[in-house]
Amino acid sequence: METPLVRSLNFHHLAIESLLTLSCLVVLSCLQLRPSTECRDFYDFSLQQREAKLRTSPVKEQLALYECGMYQEPPTDYAGDIAAGGEKIISPVLDQLKAESSETRQDFIIHIFEELALKKHLRGRRDVADQLEKIVSAMKNDDIKRKSERKLQVIQNNL
Repeated sequence: METPLVRSLNFHHLAIESLLTLSCLVVLSCLQLRPSTECRDFYDFSLQQREAKLRTSPVKEQLALYECGMYQEPPTDYAGDIAAGGEKIISPVLDQLKAESSETRQDFIIHIFEELALKKHLRGRRDVADQLEKIVSAMKNDDIKRKSERKLQVIQNNL
């Protein structure tokens, strides 16, 4: 049987837990990583200026700006713009994919290969598809892995 004192202590305990949880959520929301200066500067440009900058930037910078865009709200997908670089971007993008440890970012990069395949830049490049398949098969996060597998299927269907 609960006494009024026990009920009061339970209520206070619950109230304190709720306040602590709420405080943690507020602090975490304030600690979100801010985009880099390069990213903020890029998104200060007009759409036309961003597209021109993307086209004239080295592949490594294009990838950084692409990743930045994928974290914008709403996300901005420049995978097709990067893929317009054609066959010459395959090697540096594949190198970046192999070096990437984040499965989310790996999935973003695989999307560029999906766009390359749709633009017919991966015709006959079974070697690239095999390397992508190896990376996707090693993914641990089931949701990301499923998304990447769908992209890989598009790639394989357009070799």
